[in-house]
Amino acid sequence: MDAPPPKASAASTLQGPRAPVTRWNRRYLMAGGAALAAVVALAFYFGFGGAGRPGPKASSNQPAADTPPATPDLATRYPKGYGDLTPAAGAPGSVGLPPPGTTPSALAGAATAPRQVDPAVQQAQAQAQAARTASPFFEGPAAGGPPPAPAPGALAGLLPALGAPAPAAPASPAPADVQPANGQGAKRSFAQSAKADDYLANALRPPESPWEVKAGTVIPAALLTAINSDLPGEIIAQVTEPIYDHVTGRTVLIPQGSRLIGQYDSQIAYGQERALIAWNRIVMPDGRSINIGSMEGADLTGASGLKDQVDGHFWQLARGVMLSTVFSVGAASAQDASARSSGSFVINSAGSGVSAEAEQIGSQITARDLNRQPTIKIRAGWPLRVLVNKDMILAPYP
Repeated sequence: MDAPPPKASAASTLQGPRAPVTRWNRRYLMAGGAALAAVVALAFYFGFGGAGRPGPKASSNQPAADTPPATPDLATRYPKGYGDLTPAAGAPGSVGLPPPGTTPSALAGAATAPRQVDPAVQQAQAQAQAARTASPFFEGPAAGGPPPAPAPGALAGLLPALGAPAPAAPASPAPADVQPANGQGAKRSFAQSAKADDYLANALRPPESPWEVKAGTVIPAALLTAINSDLPGEIIAQVTEPIYDHVTGRTVLIPQGSRLIGQYDSQIAYGQERALIAWNRIVMPDGRSINIGSMEGADLTGASGLKDQVDGHFWQLARGVMLSTVFSVGAASAQDASARSSGSFVINSAGSGVSAEAEQIGSQITARDLNRQPTIKIRAGWPLRVLVNKDMILAPYP
């Protein structure tokens, strides 16, 4: 019986064969580098026009050495250069230049010599000058020629005496904004327009009644009806603390338990989290009421509007996205199946139509869910404040 073959050692089993080391000959490397440098040098030489540059062509029509070149007649009619000040006679547009040796004073005297003026033109100029210098009054122009123009200071002092407003000083141009996107120019204009005189035009007014609730008073209240901004509607609140007169603070003018009638805005923008409220009427427990216009509703800190719960309809948006994704995947699968199949079968046309309609429906569902405004909900019993912005004349509550 044959003996079993010997097993390989553990070292030979765990270690794999090593890859042979490849070494490059230095001569080959140097020869390859020199060839590459030569190719690059030749490319530069041919690329920059070092070779193949055309030389001067010999012309067979050159005149003989003893034959002078013909000069055209046009070349003698104009100056030869900037140093030639004597153009040929008969050149178009040329003026007679002064002869050599003429002094500058003679040239100035010739330039200032009086010209002959047409009498009709001179008369028309005199009439225009007389019309410009005529006085606006009926006395006619002052004797001794046209009146001198008044100085700017005298004109500024004369206009108020005649009842005319003084001319406004030219406004200095506003400096340009370094970054127009920040709106610094509009902010600067607002700061300048907000400046007022040191004294108010209205005088101090005494109170018209000893029982007044002045502007700036805060009326605490609580909601009796809830708010849902999906639809507009009216709300009712109840005053939780009595309101006293402004002067003494002892007489109750708005008792605790009075009803507030108002309304809320249902137009909610994307990202809005506060409901806008306006209060219109106060009803006393004894039946008396007063219309307060449109006073603002605020939260406990005085910020405009109320904030409680905001529904962004996330799950409806997720449902729309999922449906749109499913329709898009089905449309893509149908198009792929139609592209793989051969021939124009009816089933291929039907698949293409269904895929297009499904993709369009998915897009419409997603767009509808994205366009839905968030819903703001304020629960009943939510505390609020009414900011009084006008003086109210009331009567003591019995």
